Amino acid sequence: MRLLLSVLILAAGLMSACSGSDERPSPTAAPTTTLAPTATLSPQTTALPSIAVQAKAGENFTARLDSNRTTGYSWRLARPLDERLVKLAGSVYEAPAAPLPGAGGKEAWTFTALAKGRTNIVLEYLRPFDQATPPARMQTLEVVIE
Repeated sequence: MRLLLSVLILAAGLMSACSGSDERPSPTAAPTTTLAPTATLSPQTTALPSIAVQAKAGENFTARLDSNRTTGYSWRLARPLDERLVKLAGSVYEAPAAPLPGAGGKEAWTFTALAKGRTNIVLEYLRPFDQATPPARMQTLEVVIE
C-alpha cells in the first residue's frame, strides 16, 4: 500500500513538473459587444463581437452566421426588430459544402432596410426546445441606414 501511494505521489510530482513554465499568459481584451437591454448573459453565453452593417433604405443585407443544426442549435431574434427601420426578409440554413456527418453550415439572415436611422439587431444561438439553458452565443448587428 505504501509503495502504491509513493508511486502515485511521484507520478503527480512528475506530471506537475512537466506541465510547463510558471509564466501566466497575459490577459487579452475581450471584444466589446452591444447587447439588447432585455438580453441576459450567463456564464455559458458567449457574446460575439458586434458586426457593423451599412445599408441604404430599400436595400437588403444578409448576415451569415456559423450554425450546426445537427446539434439542435439554431439562431433566432433575441428581441423584436425596430420595424420603422428594418424588417426580416427571411432566414435559411446553408448546408456545409462537404457533406460530412456533423459538419456545420451557416444560417443566412436577410433583412430589408426601410428608412434612415440606427438600430441593433440581436440574435441568439440556442436550442429552441431547451427553455432552461441560456443561449450559447449572442450576435449583435449594429445597423446604420442611410
